[in-house]
Amino acid sequence: MREIKFRGKNAKGEWIIGDLLHNRGETFIAPPGIANTLDTLDDFRVYPATVGQYTGMEDRNGKEIYEGDIILQQGYHGGNEKMVVRFEHGAFIVGYHNGSSTIKRPMLINKKCKTLGNIYDNPELLEVD
Repeated sequence: MREIKFRGKNAKGEWIIGDLLHNRGETFIAPPGIANTLDTLDDFRVYPATVGQYTGMEDRNGKEIYEGDIILQQGYHGGNEKMVVRFEHGAFIVGYHNGSSTIKRPMLINKKCKTLGNIYDNPELLEVD
């Protein structure tokens, strides 16, 4: 059985991890053990654009991998390359990132990958040298 959970960033700039909720046009993440997320709206309201699902995988250091993460893994050309995790066509994949657009040559996430950051907190990681 795979674990289904999400993360999203709140107005305080904190990442919240838990169940995804939508209520009255707002998006919330309910962490485990919180009885009523809607009692403390500001703590658990997240920006919808930052919401990403857990892939069910961890990188080589045991860090959970989510949609929107930037990972370093062996690419099609043999070297380690920065790639962005996303969900497309029913699967979590990574794609090459070249400047501001992701090149459409997706591949599966490799368990030997390393998480470098994410597209929200570390967009500079995707800048072309």
